[in-house]
Amino acid sequence: MVTRIFDILSYQLQNFPKDDALCGKENGQWKKYSTADVARLAEQFALGLLELGFKKGDRIGLVSNNRPE
Repeated sequence: MVTRIFDILSYQLQNFPKDDALCGKENGQWKKYSTADVARLAEQFALGLLELGFKKGDRIGLVSNNRPE
């Protein structure tokens, strides 16, 4: 059961993995990201924030267009 928004990705990965969970155009061609790809990229992003010195409890805002990058 999902009770927090950030649990959605792991729930989908465990129960409903998809080959095309996220798609975006790169150089005029569609590129698909699987649920596992999205989870891996999100973890890499989180690890990068930790390496930059962010800690548990810090608040971060992200402003971006709706896109895979």
